[in-house]
Amino acid sequence: MLGYVNQQYCITQSGHLKYNSVNTIQKKIAIAYYFFYRHHCNVSVYFRHLYHILKFVRYSEAQYFRYSSNHSQQADIHKKYREYVQFVQAQMSTAELKLLFYNSFLFPKMQELLIHYGLLENLCIQDLCMKDHNCIPAFHLKNKNKEILDVIRNTE
Repeated sequence: MLGYVNQQYCITQSGHLKYNSVNTIQKKIAIAYYFFYRHHCNVSVYFRHLYHILKFVRYSEAQYFRYSSNHSQQADIHKKYREYVQFVQAQMSTAELKLLFYNSFLFPKMQELLIHYGLLENLCIQDLCMKDHNCIPAFHLKNKNKEILDVIRNTE
């Protein structure tokens, strides 16, 4: 199986060495996702489109911020624009959220927007390839096990 993956994604010995030489999980994720992304670039159109939607929403939000003077108004403005982004999130499958999560390690500007609008808040830690990939607390990923236990506790 590993030989097939290496061949399919053109992972060389030097690629393995580079992966093993990095010291942070974020960099390891970025390298691993890069091999996927390089051969499945048709997802790039989807992510570019999403990035430009989020960038436009952020720009529009910033325009309103210019005319607000207090923190309460700014919080209301952010809430309004976050709700707009939630319409985008609502139509995304778990698989799309998962790919978006991994894609964000290659594209920091997208990652910043995902965090700003909480776009990955419905992604669960258990949906990731590995639990330790949940290395960016600002994503606020859910924990299915905790949610199930909370439901059980609340029904008792």
